[in-house]
Amino acid sequence: MPSRLLVLRPIIALLAALLVIGALQPPAGAATKRALSITASPTSAVAKSAVTVSGKLTRSPRGTVVKIQRKVGTKWVAAGSTRTKTAAGAYAAKVTLPATAAVYSYRAIAVKTKKLKAATSRTIKISALARVVATLKSSADVVPAGQSVTLSGTVKPFTKFAIVSIQKKVGSTWQTAAVAGLGTTGTFSQAIPLTETTTFRLSVPRKGLYLAAVSAEKKVTTNPVITTSQLPAGTVGTSYSQTLSVVGNPAGTWSVTPTLPAGLSLNTATGAITGTPTTAETKALTFGFTQTSTGLAAAPAALSLTINPATPPVISTTSLPGGTAGTAYSAQLAVTGNPAGTWTVSPGLPGGLSLNGMTGAITGTPTVASSVSHTFTFHQTNTGLSGTKALTLDVVMPPAPVILTLSLPDARPLVNYSAQLFVSGGVPGIWSATGLPGGLTLDPATGAISGKAADFTKTYNVTVGFTRAGTGQAASPVVIPLKLANVAPAVPVAVGAGGQFSCRTDADQKLWCWGYNESGQLGINGTIGDGPGKLTPQQVGTATDWSGITTGNNNLITERHACALRGTDAWCWGSDKNGEIGAGGTAAGNTAVPVKVVGGLSWAKLDAGWNSTCGVTTTGALYCWGKNDQGQLGIGSASVNDVNAPARVGVANDWTSVSTGYNFGCAIKATGTLWCWGANHRGQLGTGGTTSTSAPVQVGTATDWSKVRVGYGYTCGIRTNGTLWCWGITDGGSLGNGETANDTAKDVLAPVQVGTATNWSDVTAGSGQTCAVNTAGQLWCWGKNGNGQVGNNSLADQGTPIRIGTASNWETVSAGDTHTCGVQTDGDIFCWGANTKGQLGNNSTAQSRVPVGVVG
Repeated sequence: MPSRLLVLRPIIALLAALLVIGALQPPAGAATKRALSITASPTSAVAKSAVTVSGKLTRSPRGTVVKIQRKVGTKWVAAGSTRTKTAAGAYAAKVTLPATAAVYSYRAIAVKTKKLKAATSRTIKISALARVVATLKSSADVVPAGQSVTLSGTVKPFTKFAIVSIQKKVGSTWQTAAVAGLGTTGTFSQAIPLTETTTFRLSVPRKGLYLAAVSAEKKVTTNPVITTSQLPAGTVGTSYSQTLSVVGNPAGTWSVTPTLPAGLSLNTATGAITGTPTTAETKALTFGFTQTSTGLAAAPAALSLTINPATPPVISTTSLPGGTAGTAYSAQLAVTGNPAGTWTVSPGLPGGLSLNGMTGAITGTPTVASSVSHTFTFHQTNTGLSGTKALTLDVVMPPAPVILTLSLPDARPLVNYSAQLFVSGGVPGIWSATGLPGGLTLDPATGAISGKAADFTKTYNVTVGFTRAGTGQAASPVVIPLKLANVAPAVPVAVGAGGQFSCRTDADQKLWCWGYNESGQLGINGTIGDGPGKLTPQQVGTATDWSGITTGNNNLITERHACALRGTDAWCWGSDKNGEIGAGGTAAGNTAVPVKVVGGLSWAKLDAGWNSTCGVTTTGALYCWGKNDQGQLGIGSASVNDVNAPARVGVANDWTSVSTGYNFGCAIKATGTLWCWGANHRGQLGTGGTTSTSAPVQVGTATDWSKVRVGYGYTCGIRTNGTLWCWGITDGGSLGNGETANDTAKDVLAPVQVGTATNWSDVTAGSGQTCAVNTAGQLWCWGKNGNGQVGNNSLADQGTPIRIGTASNWETVSAGDTHTCGVQTDGDIFCWGANTKGQLGNNSTAQSRVPVGVVG
């Protein structure tokens, strides 16, 4: 049985396949359905040109006929015929588009045969486009430059009112010169101004079935036109310059007949007439111009050129500034037009002055008084003419110099001695002194007295004289007592209240500090950082030659420092974040022990501020160092910051004292004048305004200032008549004028007297609290009082001065950030106010609203 099945399997498979094929065949006599596709390339072309129509006819033998038809109205007409070329039925035929521009419908058909059904393709659209002809003509082939040419033309076929573009050739590109609209006949006309020869063409954009078109090029040549209508007059001996011009400024060549006036020439390439005429005349001239690119010549231009006679030079200086004998003088003579020439003067200038014959500058230092009318003459080089002017030059003698030094420090036998004499104005001159103890000498150029006295111990009456250099004026001699004694002069006790710390120097010139030590400001080489302060005075080192203690009153606890003198050497310690220690090099951050200020200078006074320090040398020079972001160093620039070594403030050598505070400073000269610098946002410089300055400016005109202290945004000072003055911010009552509001409208911009008293001897300014001592030994305070720093047993701000206690032996006072300290005539020191870090020095951290004695 299995073997029989194996024999029948191939037969069974064959019969199944025949049955499948039979099922796929159409019934006998049925026609086969066909598909016909059609495309055109391109889909638009110029009328009467041929396009290719192609596609495929399915289920048809190669060579089957495919007819192409075009629709006309509602009927289809024959447009072409072809046969399939491949077994797949591909065909292609060329058809010619009609002559009329329009969009035409085309299709392909295959007719029915006995076995194949008819087939019809989809309908496709083919556009027959019309060629457009554009023409362009000009009203003239040559026109004068600067005039217009009319361009016109036609477009056929056209769309009514269509916009066409008139283009001009620029280099190798075409740019639109104008646009125009076509009229009802396809014409246009457009006027175009010309400055140079130009080639035009008409550009017509494609519009619907009308193709884009471009006309033939049309060149219009311009004839150059000279536009200069007159020439300005010239003057003999005066430089002349005038340039002729042509419309459009084309390149070309200029000519002139007859020749130009003597001294003038024509640049034939540029048309520039230049030179210096030498003869007065009026000349009729004819100028011509030939354009290089076209060879065309402009119509000649007839112009008249007048050269006027030269006029004498006019000295325009109307007056000369006055001068002062002994002071540098400078003035500049001037002539109208500033021609070249030389200067002379008659009679001669006052002694010490000279006239520069080439420049007319009068310079020098007059030595005598004079009031003379001088005749100045200017001789003009190119004309030989001269001009004169009578001018009076007044030179006055300066005020006679006044010797300001009225006392000298005591001297000890065979001990180094130093003292400095001062004269009003700090003017140069020659010093003299008679009656000095043996061993002491005077430097006649500087007024410095130095040496070791080797004479008898007694009081010497030293007669001091001064003669001003340059004028010979002599100051009235003064007799100054100089005591020579075996006993060292008593050294006054001094105290400085800073930011949460205090320091003092005692009678034996030891240095002590107490309170907060976060920045090393106690100078005791103790632990730096936030922690409990020293509640009682701690000695700084072992030296016994300290003086001039000054403490920085910074209210930022990490930025506090102090300074003091040892002889004439300056030493500082504490915060050095901005170079305020003056150690040179890179700021050290903090210094826990005194460091000598670099520079090798001999110091007389020091003052430590917020982040800066200033000092006066024994020769009267002023130096500052530290932070300078607001010009508080007074060195003439606020852009130089963090100065780590003493920087000179100006060149004056007559400074006597200095005080520096919160971003500003003030100092007094030997002349009694007061000068301030730095930040001035609240009027603290006393200049009458709020403009900050990086260099010292004088405060008013007074010449009797004796003491100045600066605080937080305000300043106070004492004058030689014992009056007290304050200015700046009124916050908390700091100025003592009764005003306590922190209001810029209340700021005082210039010194205003505090009360009417005339017996003030010392003043201090802190972070809003102010204190002063009078000659009766009384202490008065006012201002901010939130920590009891005024000392009147209150915490309320005090707007006017109030007496502190009943003691009448106060000598000096120093205001810190939120506490205050003072010294009495017996050397006792008292402090009051905030005490969180032991800054009162009374072995406690309790606040005190009244003065308490410092331990030790």
